[in-house]
Amino acid sequence: MKDEDLEMFMRETVKVIQYMGNDVMKLQMMFYNLLDDMGKMDRIICPSCNEEVIRPILPNIPLEDVCPSCGEDLFDKNQMSIDDWDNAKIEEE
Repeated sequence: MKDEDLEMFMRETVKVIQYMGNDVMKLQMMFYNLLDDMGKMDRIICPSCNEEVIRPILPNIPLEDVCPSCGEDLFDKNQMSIDDWDNAKIEEE
């Protein structure tokens, strides 16, 4: 196989992968919009990085509580709870 043939093969392969990636992005957008229209989407603003996290609410699919952008917890677990208040737990800053 000539170098030119290999280079042409690689260029064509990259094009095909790009086309497939674009199609997957379109399908993902349609799926998320459909779920949003059905009221099956949960939108949360990450308290650490302020990015919007969109989670599908579907049976048998666990909801992740970790932000995919920064890796921090989506829910501030350091917030004092009623039990902490009743037990006189003091928050350290």
